[in-house]
Amino acid sequence: MKATPIRRQIELFVSMCALDNKLDRIIAAMPAFTVSDALMENIKSYAMAVLLSAKVSAYKGSIPHDHVMAIIQQQRLNIPDNLNSDHYAQKEIKTAIQLELTQAHSKIKKELKISITKDYSIFALAMRVVTNTQCSVNVPLCARLALLCKVYEGNKTSKYWDAVNTWLKLVRDTANNDAAMITMAFTNILKADHAMYTKTSVYSIATDSDAWQESVDQVIVGASA
Repeated sequence: MKATPIRRQIELFVSMCALDNKLDRIIAAMPAFTVSDALMENIKSYAMAVLLSAKVSAYKGSIPHDHVMAIIQQQRLNIPDNLNSDHYAQKEIKTAIQLELTQAHSKIKKELKISITKDYSIFALAMRVVTNTQCSVNVPLCARLALLCKVYEGNKTSKYWDAVNTWLKLVRDTANNDAAMITMAFTNILKADHAMYTKTSVYSIATDSDAWQESVDQVIVGASA
């Protein structure tokens, strides 16, 4: 007997339901997303790069976290294709980012303490901080480290990073958010350190960031625009 249009629609609907059930079973059988070693390595690398960027506007809170997440997503670095709809994967990646930012905060603060105790120059501090990272020593990075060191000298408590954020806001407000004036303020802090240590050691610093750090800075600037 020839199938009527209604019967064909019913059969098509039943077939689609059966297919959906099969897909659901396949998806349910798939292992839950985990952060791979490769993704974790990238998160670690970019977490430090964000914190050492001359463009970052805050070291604590959601801002550095969001910058790292944006870079990971833009670069498609070992993340699932359906990340935007996979809330579990998002949660796992966000947790990993927060963990690495905490580790990076700890490393920087530890090096600041050693630097002040042993009276290192900012250049020597920078060389230690960038060890085992993709970051390179340059004037913008050293200028930021000079500020971090200055703040640490006056605040070695658990509220240190809050104090840094306060200092950054003060610099921005004083400069009326003028990028050139902000850069000048950080450069002056670095010059003071350079003047202090050129009597006992000679060091020169690359003027500009490298291409890799600039790619990180561009994401940060784009998010702040």
